[in-house]
Amino acid sequence: AVEEEHSLPLPPGEALDLELTLECGQCFQWHLLRDAAAAPAPCHPSYAGVLCGRLLVLRVEEEQQRLVWREVRGRGVAAAAEEAVAASLREYFRLDLRLRKLMAEWVSGNGLLNEEMRKLAKTSLAGLRLLRQEPVECLFTFICTQNNNIARITKMLQALRGKYGHLIAKVEDQEFFTFPVVEDLSHASEEDLRDLGFGYRARYIPAAGQLLTKLGGSAWLHELRSQPADLVKKSLMTFTGVGPKIADCVSLFALDKVDVVPVRNIKMNPVTTVAPQVDTHVWQLAQRFLPAIADSLDTHSYAAVGKGFRDCFGTYSGWAHSILFAGELSRFAGRIEAELDQNRVSTTAAGLTEPRHKPHRRRKQST
Repeated sequence: AVEEEHSLPLPPGEALDLELTLECGQCFQWHLLRDAAAAPAPCHPSYAGVLCGRLLVLRVEEEQQRLVWREVRGRGVAAAAEEAVAASLREYFRLDLRLRKLMAEWVSGNGLLNEEMRKLAKTSLAGLRLLRQEPVECLFTFICTQNNNIARITKMLQALRGKYGHLIAKVEDQEFFTFPVVEDLSHASEEDLRDLGFGYRARYIPAAGQLLTKLGGSAWLHELRSQPADLVKKSLMTFTGVGPKIADCVSLFALDKVDVVPVRNIKMNPVTTVAPQVDTHVWQLAQRFLPAIADSLDTHSYAAVGKGFRDCFGTYSGWAHSILFAGELSRFAGRIEAELDQNRVSTTAAGLTEPRHKPHRRRKQST
């Protein structure tokens, strides 16, 4: 059964770009509907995905400044309360936080990162929202991201839901499942997970499920939202398969540590004990926009790079980093560069001058 459409007003002056928000690598459960993918621009792309156990189809209507949603249900399933879904969407997209105000703060600094943000603030990236995700799903999701890319991560998680979750309904012949409960994941078969394409990550899933059950399950993870960031990171790293980068991602995307900039574990060269490696994405941004740090990496580099972002962007530096990161992804390159070109044309027509954007090598869609 398909529920009637409902709408949630966006705050005045606020934007929500579903493509940038849902396809930038902070989540992997949303599916772009074919009709939207094939429609000529401009259009209102629709995404289907599961939020709080409900299958929702979303689209944003910029002209009416609203998020439109409908629920798709299986036969005999009662509809969710409209107020409850609206509250979940408001929390998920952090609509109570004013991105426009944050952006004004981020572009006011004098650093190279602030300069880059001033440029991107004039594009659709000003509508990229930092998601507030369900902690259990976020933890297991990012355990799957090690040495992986967005397309493969999405496929793996679809397989995980299909094996251990419960079918909700279909949209455009695509089956959508709930995310598995911790108990089922703790009893997942490594052999089955390897058959699903998890590779060496297969052993991490049941191990994480068993430890999380021992610690108190979902309630324990939710309690981490009120704990200091250092303690949260240390706690998350007790899980097999969770290193500093994954702990940072879960902290940022699910546990309210919005100043965290995800970085990977430092690996020392056994001969020279120099040249530590940080996460590829953060490293590339640091090389371009934090030259003083990028040119002097040592064992404290991961903390130094994070501090560099926090010095430029303050409390919500993790959100700012997500916008800069999305601006680097190859899948968005044509769209963002076209908008930057249009901005330059408009600026020239107004008799102003603007520095020419220097194109740079776009990274593949990996995490």
